[in-house]
Amino acid sequence: MRWRSLLRTVMLPVISLGVTVGASTPQARADTLWTTRAADGTNYMPIEELSYEIIVDRNDGHDATVRQRVAIHNAGQQRQDFVLTLVTPRACELRGMAVNRDGRWHAGDIVDDAGKAATRPSGVVLARTVPAAKTGPRAAEIVGFGLEAGTTVQVELLYRAFPVMHGDRWKLDLPRREIRSPNMVRERRVIVRGLNNGESFYIDDGPNLGSPFMSTRAEDSVTVAWPAPTRRGKLLDGHADAVAYSNDDGGKLHVYLRLGSSKPSKPDHVVLLIDRSRSTSPQLGSRVPGVLDALARKLGDQGTVWAATFARDVAPLFDQPLPLAAPGTRAQLKTALQADDRAQGTSLVAALAHAEAHLATTRARRPLIVVVTDGLVPRAASLDGWRQRLAKQRADTLFLVDDAILARFGIEPTHPIIDAAGQLGARVSVTSLEGMRPDAGDVLLGAPRVMGDLSFAVGPRAQLHGEVPAGLVAGGIVRLEGTYTGKAPRTITVRGRAGDKRVVGRLRVRGRDQLPAALGVATGRSTDLDGGFVLPTDYHPADRSEALAAVAQSGRGGFEARGRLDQTLIQRYLRTRVRPRARVCYNQALSRIKDVSGRAQFEFELGKGEVMWASLDSQGLNGADTRFLECLSNAMWSLEIPAGKLDSGTYRVRYPIAFTLTEDRERYELTDDDKVLIDVLLRRANVYAR
Repeated sequence: MRWRSLLRTVMLPVISLGVTVGASTPQARADTLWTTRAADGTNYMPIEELSYEIIVDRNDGHDATVRQRVAIHNAGQQRQDFVLTLVTPRACELRGMAVNRDGRWHAGDIVDDAGKAATRPSGVVLARTVPAAKTGPRAAEIVGFGLEAGTTVQVELLYRAFPVMHGDRWKLDLPRREIRSPNMVRERRVIVRGLNNGESFYIDDGPNLGSPFMSTRAEDSVTVAWPAPTRRGKLLDGHADAVAYSNDDGGKLHVYLRLGSSKPSKPDHVVLLIDRSRSTSPQLGSRVPGVLDALARKLGDQGTVWAATFARDVAPLFDQPLPLAAPGTRAQLKTALQADDRAQGTSLVAALAHAEAHLATTRARRPLIVVVTDGLVPRAASLDGWRQRLAKQRADTLFLVDDAILARFGIEPTHPIIDAAGQLGARVSVTSLEGMRPDAGDVLLGAPRVMGDLSFAVGPRAQLHGEVPAGLVAGGIVRLEGTYTGKAPRTITVRGRAGDKRVVGRLRVRGRDQLPAALGVATGRSTDLDGGFVLPTDYHPADRSEALAAVAQSGRGGFEARGRLDQTLIQRYLRTRVRPRARVCYNQALSRIKDVSGRAQFEFELGKGEVMWASLDSQGLNGADTRFLECLSNAMWSLEIPAGKLDSGTYRVRYPIAFTLTEDRERYELTDDDKVLIDVLLRRANVYAR
């Protein structure tokens, strides 16, 4: 079977608001094994799963070959049919299958997705990929007919995988196997082949220590990682292919992009901007001195440092630059951060303005601005022009994102920190500062840069679907889908900006075969595969529905429940916290001003329950003075909402309030609209936490 690429979009669908914070999801049970029960009424299931393996064949390109291999044994006294439903590893597409029986491997052939026959002769094994839900994970459905008593058969599904590169490793998430049947194994063996001498592969950052395989619990979701080969001389790496429709009238486009590594920063002066908003970890301040240690170890005695914290306001911590490697600098920073409390707001623009003003007073030739944050920065705060302003100071910028979940599962191109980094041409390093090693300076200074201002030219007869990502992180994956009419375009042009460089890449579009609808192999006497993919006659539709529903849940349940904010909850907190304060502001204004009335609109950006940014539109107010507007502004910042559990989404809220004065001036009314306007700016990323 020929291999060509098929790339799925990473654009997430719009998720409606309607689940309250902390809403739980039923426990997911993913993989299922079905067979006919014993006729004696004991409900004994004679089919057993003896082993389950994930084998990764490392490729030198930007994909890998993954083999999902199981061994099925018939412990009964007669032939048995079986149906095994397995969750497909993420970012994988089924390309082939093979069956091992009696020590010989037999390769599968492509068959029709739906067959006409009601059953199959003994020794036929079929497989296909089925979506459990429109936007959910996919499952592989393996069907075996007439497995003889006392025999074992191995089935291997072959996938093309698209791993993500984090640092110097490729990483691929493996789904959990919440076993439904006692006749399925509870151990997952993981093997990575094609490594060079001295190289290791990793499970959740734990090395194999020379062992050819690593065993993991089936009920755990794990990440397998292996060394990525160094590729030099190419900043933008990509691939594009076209899959024609059967009637030759157009087809589908798939685009795959990865940004290469950039030269490490070599600063002579470091500006630390430390996010002290309430969405950050309470321990963030105590971990920042470790960043100073890592940079000092790398830069030595030549570097200097200046620091400030920011939330709604910016507070400098040092009056003047201090020696980076001096012990007293670390002690002074630690003391200052201990005395600095977290507060509402994430005023990134104000923090950059302080950094710019500070750099204007120094003689630094290669300054580095390090923004230590949890990654939730407001999108409404415009960064237009800041790339040029920082370039005048010759400053490089690094966003050091302290978030254990993002460090574990990666960061999506739709995340707000990617948008900010793309606008600034900044670097991004996602890590957990709690475990930062003293020798991490190389990793920090060589953090990948983000390419922003992305645009795609696909020709007049083609189009890409979905929103163009805010930025492309070095090592990260962007996969886009599109369609074309007539003939496929020959090239796709990609434009962007990485730091101070404009990047132009041209991808030659390659034709590729359609994915196989289904695969089949006959290992017995019969080779009848003309009827296509069929299910055993005893396999009831309810059994299949139950299996696919379990797969659909595996993308949500089995991990800790993730909450999110909904309209009702936000409305309640606006009315109990903001509205009463706005009423006090109006009452005080009426004591000073003869006539004041009209309509105002409050606008917020919320992340992890915190007000990151707030703005007041007062154009509809008549007779308002400065004190009234300041009071309303403070009322906005009084909003506090409990954060949803593991909710990484940010929300924009528009809250209109009408101030009405009655004719006798002794009474007034304060009303809000029946419906708060809420936009989900960032959907929850497709990542999970155990």
